[in-house]
This record gives sequence, structure tokens and C-alpha cells, in this order.
Amino acid sequence: MRLLLHTTLLVLCAAVGAPAIGSTVISRTFHSDALDRDWAYTIYLPTGYRHDAARIPVLYLLHGNNGNADDWVTQ
Repeated sequence: MRLLLHTTLLVLCAAVGAPAIGSTVISRTFHSDALDRDWAYTIYLPTGYRHDAARIPVLYLLHGNNGNADDWVTQ
């Protein structure tokens, strides 16, 4: 019984003390002077990503001509 109580307390303390950082999806736009228009793009930041941490690999997912910047997230 004492072991169960200690284990439960340990799990509870770990759950309360651990930050709940999940993945994030960000939608932004940039302006292209060459095409004279704004372009939308979507960024998926994985769980635990920090801009001040070590660099991580990048995968660029491009949609087709009839798609939009949110296709890889919504479909």
C-alpha cells in the first residue's frame, strides 16, 4: 500500500511539474514583389520546438496549383 501511495504521488508530481508544450500550426503571408501579390504559408512546429534551441531538419510540403497553404494540415 505504501509503495502504491509513493508511486501515485511521484506520478502526480511529475505531471504537475512538466510543462505541457504541444505542436503548433502557424499561418502567415509574405509579399512577392516579382509577382506583386501576397502568398500564404503554413508552418508546423513540432512538440518541444524552441527558436533558441538546436536546429532541426526541415521538410517543405508543396501543394499543387489548385491547392492552398493549409492543404497539408487539413487533408
